[in-house]
Amino acid sequence: MEKIAEIIAIDAWGKANIQRKVKVNVSLPKNVFQTIDSIINSLSNAKTLSDYEKEKKMILDACKKPSKSTEQHTYEFDLVVTDPKKKHTYILEMKGPDPNTTEVPGAKKRLLVAIAWAYFKTKSEKIDSHFAIYYNNKHPKVYKNPKVHYYFNPAGGTIVQEDFWNFLGKNTQTFNSLTKLFESYGKTNKKKIWDGFSKLINIK
Repeated sequence: MEKIAEIIAIDAWGKANIQRKVKVNVSLPKNVFQTIDSIINSLSNAKTLSDYEKEKKMILDACKKPSKSTEQHTYEFDLVVTDPKKKHTYILEMKGPDPNTTEVPGAKKRLLVAIAWAYFKTKSEKIDSHFAIYYNNKHPKVYKNPKVHYYFNPAGGTIVQEDFWNFLGKNTQTFNSLTKLFESYGKTNKKKIWDGFSKLINIK
């Protein structure tokens, strides 16, 4: 799914504006990392509920008053999208609807770090980082997963299914088009798909 997401994003935004699996040594002021750790700890201990806009403001405020000392850590960001017209940077962490319990807090920290990293890189506050869910396994009901929502507020922190694919494709019909494509492939390749599953089942 991540490769499909990359292809759609490149087609819509242009190759120059898409970066996939961005591995960087992130050097930030210590007070910024301390702010990020404070947010993570509060969420992990269930002291607060996630508030995307508040968390982003806390990080940007810390960036604007940097401590003299810095820390450096290596991070990998799934997908970085740059909107050249609006000069806006988006960082996405892509997951299925039911990620492992240990994956979620790690993703939260990466996405908070990504805000600070993008701020110092672009010298702009036009930044958003989202936990992107490929599909809603509760459809047509609203996506709900306590493991995710402990750390990501649905209002800003996550983008799910239609919102995710339509954002990548810069088109309100991208998700519908993708669904029809999968349905068409399934109908014309049933035997090929079943043969593939049968081989997996028969492996000893």
